[in-house]
Amino acid sequence: MAGQAVTVPGWAGRSYAHLAMPVPVLGDTELTGLDRAVCARDGWRPVEERVSHPVLVRRWQRPAGGLLVLVTLGWYPLLVTVGSTGAGRGGRRALARVTDAARAAGGLPVGDADLAGWVRATRERWARVVAARRRLDEHLPLTEFRACPRCPAWSAREVPHCRGCGHRFTSREDLERDARGRAARDVVAAATAELAGLGRGDGLFPPATGRPAGKVVA
Repeated sequence: MAGQAVTVPGWAGRSYAHLAMPVPVLGDTELTGLDRAVCARDGWRPVEERVSHPVLVRRWQRPAGGLLVLVTLGWYPLLVTVGSTGAGRGGRRALARVTDAARAAGGLPVGDADLAGWVRATRERWARVVAARRRLDEHLPLTEFRACPRCPAWSAREVPHCRGCGHRFTSREDLERDARGRAARDVVAAATAELAGLGRGDGLFPPATGRPAGKVVA
């Protein structure tokens, strides 16, 4: 039952929800929003005073008892499971607030039947993220620096002499530098756009109407 806190058979007193959000990872902005939603009532407070990034787990507890736990299942886009135990109605209310906060941020509840598809998709997309970041690492230097043909040194693009050996760059070498720089800027722009689209969940999140919420879009 996507969009609702679901009581799992065999998990007495526990409730959970799977949520997908159109952000690459669980960052400070998203974490602040979730903390605000959970702690809005019933005395909930985060267990961890400090968090490290990327956030893999976030826990909340309350004086009256009970625990609410968020576990990250995937990135690009963010996929999480949130579950409560021993918190009764207070836990279900907190879980509903978390779900509402995710929806307000453009997220979707994901049903049990669709969770495996989302996990598989985020894993496949993570491989694309790694490849795009590798392209950025390889080509970003060429947008700001030039390699000397006579020594291993790199110099700022516009300087006339190599900072390593003092070689005076020729007009032909300047033209080659410009061609490599243009090609590198194209690669960087494409990789940056791909990372942004993967982080937004392009191709996974359904349009506003016409598809059931939480279904992976092929």
